[in-house]
Amino acid sequence: MTALLLVLALQAPTDEAKLAEWIVQLAEDDIELREKAEASLVQAGRRAEQRLREALKHPNEEVRARAVAILAAIEKAEGARRFEAGPSLITLRKKDAPLREVLEEMEKQTATRLSWNATLRDARVTVAFEKTPLLKAVEELCAGHGGMRWRLENRTPGAILWVEPGRVKGMPRAVVDQYLVRLTGVSFETRYDLEGGCTSQTRLDFQWGWEQGTRPSSATVQILDVVDDAGTSYAGDLREVQDLRGRRVMNPSEKVVMLSREPAPGVLKLALVKGVLDLEFPQELRVYGFDSPEEKCGVTVKQGDSSLRLISCSRARDKVRARFEQRTREGETFESRAVTKDGKEFLGRLSQRVMPQRADADESAMEMTVDFTVPEGAALASLRLEAPAGVREKRVPFELRELPVRAKSSP
Repeated sequence: MTALLLVLALQAPTDEAKLAEWIVQLAEDDIELREKAEASLVQAGRRAEQRLREALKHPNEEVRARAVAILAAIEKAEGARRFEAGPSLITLRKKDAPLREVLEEMEKQTATRLSWNATLRDARVTVAFEKTPLLKAVEELCAGHGGMRWRLENRTPGAILWVEPGRVKGMPRAVVDQYLVRLTGVSFETRYDLEGGCTSQTRLDFQWGWEQGTRPSSATVQILDVVDDAGTSYAGDLREVQDLRGRRVMNPSEKVVMLSREPAPGVLKLALVKGVLDLEFPQELRVYGFDSPEEKCGVTVKQGDSSLRLISCSRARDKVRARFEQRTREGETFESRAVTKDGKEFLGRLSQRVMPQRADADESAMEMTVDFTVPEGAALASLRLEAPAGVREKRVPFELRELPVRAKSSP
């Protein structure tokens, strides 16, 4: 079951007859058939939960055990989906339509914000997308127009995809699902010493990003090899830039890589830049929910070896203040939401975290105060605190090809 824990594939609604068939196949002696049924049920996700809970009462002990394992796998996969939702799939057909209209229609199918330069207000485009990943769709849109290019920026609180004047052809970047890695610059440098010697090096600048809905806790690019158009590999000459104190020059979405030599004078292109985007995601999401918080202070919610106790919840007009006693893993952070009875959610802000002053408080306890702004007339249904836990690693390989580094000399 290990390979099934983080299945994130999106599927069309599953037929009830198929769900029933897969449940029956959990009792099969044929291991291959049984494993296919397990994988299908995990992929079905929440749609299979009711059938699996019914299977918990199955007379066959092995079927009951497999149902428990599949339910746990679904829970992990759904938790992982909160941090890596996958690419938005765009379906749209327009002929000679205003760019603004096309981008507005695309934006309805993604959580990523789409924006465009005002100088393109009169641009018209033709598109034909059928479940095309968002980044590839925008690449095709710009390539089909001829006078537009695009870039992706990851900001707080979300991602923005810009369409602007320029040429998309020759832009060195790799798109893999919802991820983008691009080379933003290549430069050469020669240093001369006082004894008449010199050393040369090549600088490569990279940026990366992802669609809204992907939330890694860390990300960095690792360059594995660089090969020029003469077939020379620079894998042994790669190093990251460091400042004068020997520390890495770091930005959450940028990296500078140096080659300790310059390509030969006749080299016009880098034929291949090969690398990986290394990502870390939380492995699961611990959820602490407090229903009717204004009426039920003192309630404790446990998740594994962690717990939160609601000490108090007070309200003054549109301001809600909640105090919690926290007994959780060291370094655990929370995203807080106040949920109203009409289903609207309002993010909270941690205003204070202190050691409790009570004599019976142990060393692992902390008290935290969270403030919310909720419309004055909205009835408060619950407080929900979520904490990412564990680490799940992912590697996204990419390749950049045929990158010009020098202009061809005139005869």
